Amino acid sequence: MIKAKRLLISCTVSYPDLFALIDFTKLKPVLEKKIFQIVNTGENESSKSPGILVLRINRWNPSDVPFDELVAVGILYVYELIKDSFATQRNGGILIIDADGFEFSHVKVISFDAIKRLNCLLNALPIKFVGCVIINSPKVVEKLFNIFKYAVGAKNRKLIHVVHKNLWPLNDMIPAADSMQIPRCFGGKVDDEIGFLSGVEDYMMDDTTVPTLVANVQNKYKMQHINV
Repeated sequence: MIKAKRLLISCTVSYPDLFALIDFTKLKPVLEKKIFQIVNTGENESSKSPGILVLRINRWNPSDVPFDELVAVGILYVYELIKDSFATQRNGGILIIDADGFEFSHVKVISFDAIKRLNCLLNALPIKFVGCVIINSPKVVEKLFNIFKYAVGAKNRKLIHVVHKNLWPLNDMIPAADSMQIPRCFGGKVDDEIGFLSGVEDYMMDDTTVPTLVANVQNKYKMQHINV
């Protein structure tokens, strides 16, 4: 099992103020938006498929959920994705960004600094980053990627694919034997209604290790950066 301490160290070293201003008691409305989803790849620990986290852009309003808060919530989903899955710990994780609904409000929050922090975080998280596929990408997303891609390390840059409807990069990341477990919306054979884990948000709110993790990160941040 991935220890909370490893995630704590990753966040405080690579992105030290990530959870500093996050009030866990106020995260429930953000979780209820289901901006993130975890693909239900089953309980088969012999699987060679990476874990899959999905970010739905059309469910994210930057005026309601600031960029840092979005990232913090995303890390909580990563924690839930890997903490009890030895297969995901072994095989790593894929991020699918569904860019449908991408608007000017999203453009305004993107900067070189934001991309650099995300790249730093990807390198520090206790999970292997297998790749990222940005689907349903309008032309503006492709243009933005070409502008900001050099803020991403060369290693991670090669793992990011911007596509519209062609899902070949995702198919290349998932073993053929496991591809049938993917929801239909991503080219698999499982109905979308059961292709994603349900109740993840409720579980996170009931999981006492999550607020403890956040509190520990906040306390460590204060000790290192405030009480100096």
